Amino acid sequence: MNNKSQLYIFAAVIFCTLVFLSSFSYVVIENPTEEVKQIYDNFIFESYYTINNAVYENKDINQQVKNLTITFIDYSKQKNINLGIFYVLIIPAREKSYIVNYLNSKANINLINTILPGTEEELNIGKNLTIELDNRQYSFNIPEGNDIQLKVLIRKQ
Repeated sequence: MNNKSQLYIFAAVIFCTLVFLSSFSYVVIENPTEEVKQIYDNFIFESYYTINNAVYENKDINQQVKNLTITFIDYSKQKNINLGIFYVLIIPAREKSYIVNYLNSKANINLINTILPGTEEELNIGKNLTIELDNRQYSFNIPEGNDIQLKVLIRKQ
């Protein structure tokens, strides 16, 4: 075999490798920064007390969590972090679920309902919840019982 044919074979191998590697699609999930993680942990901590306080004082739980969410989004903007928050508040005693979207993208719920950015819906979602955001699906099982549940997704936008 002469040098010219070896060069063509080598070029063909390189070309096939590049085609093979470029055919994959990668999903990269960034690890949150320490600041975002602290805001998330703080939101979860505060939402627990907000819900308990709303139940104790017989206030509108959804409105209290919504106020907390808006406060946290404003707080993150002061820290120069553009956060979006999406949550599902499940209140079994009322047989209602409140779905609130403060992200920059629409969300599909159980592949039926669409929640646009900056809006909220009141739905009965059943025992399974599937949220699709930007072609990613998040699935939750909703256990039976009387416990109020809050499913939260916080993203840097």
